[in-house]
Amino acid sequence: MLFTAGKKKIKQLQLDVEDISAKMSELQRFNNSMKAIIKSMVEGVIVVDKNANVLAINHSAEKIFDISKKDAEEKFLLEVIPNSEIADLVKNALESGKIISRELALAMPVSGTFMINASPIIESGPVTGCVLVIHDITELRKLEIMRRDFVANVSHELKTPLTSIKGFIET
Repeated sequence: MLFTAGKKKIKQLQLDVEDISAKMSELQRFNNSMKAIIKSMVEGVIVVDKNANVLAINHSAEKIFDISKKDAEEKFLLEVIPNSEIADLVKNALESGKIISRELALAMPVSGTFMINASPIIESGPVTGCVLVIHDITELRKLEIMRRDFVANVSHELKTPLTSIKGFIET
């Protein structure tokens, strides 16, 4: 009887180990897929903890800010990206617990226009960190300026001939 109970316990432990092993494999697959998604994103992604220390950074953010992953991780965000506007954005997201989006024209550490989304990480309670998603919209803004200038120039150039035609029609 005691031997049978021991066998049942061993069988149950084996089932538990198999269940844990299956869950670990599932978590590993999920972790790998998340890493692949973040790595392949065109947008820059930076993850910071509640103290604004960089936990992770993807390749696009490395290229945007001309930094390396090993130089960035485990350092304070302002050390990695010396820009107070970005630091304030992260601070506000961490304090408010709300998603904050802002368009920033940066001159330092890189020159360009960026749409930055700061999203707090909330894990069953207080804010534990923040995810920054950086979209480079420099070219888009340049094209908008070119379009606006073109429309202004065309409008200006057409005013004189249209005024002359209007005058002839009235005469």
